[in-house]
Amino acid sequence: MLTDEGQVVKKGQILAWMSSTERAALLDAARAKGPEELQHWEELYRATPILAPINGSIILRNVEAGQTFTGQDSVFVMSDRLTINAQVDETDIAQIKPKQKAEIVLDAYPGQAMAAQVNKIAYDAKTVNNVTTYIVDVLPERTPAFLRSGMTANVTFYVAEKHDVIVLPSEAIKTEDGAFYVLVKSPQPGGKSEKRRIETGINDGKRTEIVAGVTEADTVLIAQLKGKTGQSAGQSNPFSPMGSRRRSN
Repeated sequence: MLTDEGQVVKKGQILAWMSSTERAALLDAARAKGPEELQHWEELYRATPILAPINGSIILRNVEAGQTFTGQDSVFVMSDRLTINAQVDETDIAQIKPKQKAEIVLDAYPGQAMAAQVNKIAYDAKTVNNVTTYIVDVLPERTPAFLRSGMTANVTFYVAEKHDVIVLPSEAIKTEDGAFYVLVKSPQPGGKSEKRRIETGINDGKRTEIVAGVTEADTVLIAQLKGKTGQSAGQSNPFSPMGSRRRSN
């Protein structure tokens, strides 16, 4: 065995030498007759090299020197580039496209986010606990040294992206007769709050882009539920001021 797990090898490099059981028995018999007889049969009946089929890394070595194996056994497991297999619900699969931007965060390294893109989307679905999912191969733009086969990862897919836009918490937006409204605090002390119609853009489920209707100077109010005492959580006012702000996504 000439290579170990984690070693980077090139295509055609010899990873190990293997012998048939017949060759091993023949060399054992020749060894008993002396070094000259052994050398003769070693040159006549040479070992067979195991070559690397691709450039990549050895991620698993299943056989040690002296062990026997069959043609169905894998001696080495290689990878030219590790990918992430993400399970995407069928209700979301329509939003996933090839070469779409994504971000990978490993459970073992939560502070090391990796830029990535969608490499392949499975055609065949898998159903687990009555939930239908599709496997999406996500390819990191750069494979870090700490990435290992079998690690658990969380993948964020970038369906849409905008920069320098006004966003509001989604709970601040109300719907009425198919239109969207927010409650804007009056700039005058003691003034009446204004119900203002807005136009929305993309959202991530928690925040919504505001295309028109409010500006950065406006303060948007968010309704809060009152507790048993009649007071809202943390405030006596049933509305809490939440200023609109500019944010890069």
